[in-house]
Amino acid sequence: MANSTPTPAFDDTGLEGLYVLTDAIIQGVLAAVGAGSGEAVGWLVSALHPTDVADLTECLPTAQRNGLEKLLGGGLGPDVFAYLGASLRDDLIYGLHPSKLAKVAAGLESDEAVGLSKCWTPTISRRYWTVCPSATA
Repeated sequence: MANSTPTPAFDDTGLEGLYVLTDAIIQGVLAAVGAGSGEAVGWLVSALHPTDVADLTECLPTAQRNGLEKLLGGGLGPDVFAYLGASLRDDLIYGLHPSKLAKVAAGLESDEAVGLSKCWTPTISRRYWTVCPSATA
């Protein structure tokens, strides 16, 4: 016998809850960064998908963004760089130590790493290749 319970119609009014980055999280991160609380920042950011962390990073003013990176310890994870806007991504990459840049590139899927490397300026490229001379182009 077939199931007589009707399938509910698709309701997209509840989809807003699927986007994890909310104003409350942004305000919480700003407060934690302002207080210098790495533990609170880590707790708030750990629940976010890399796309949400990228969105969060992009919406913060420069001083708070720098504070966020410091409080996260190793800075932003490689997967976050794949979702950043090109301008901010380039700015952040330009400021990375070559060894951190190598870790970011190594942590990406190969197609993301290739896409990222295509955006590098000659200076960034030279900095990367000095740390990873055995990597192939």
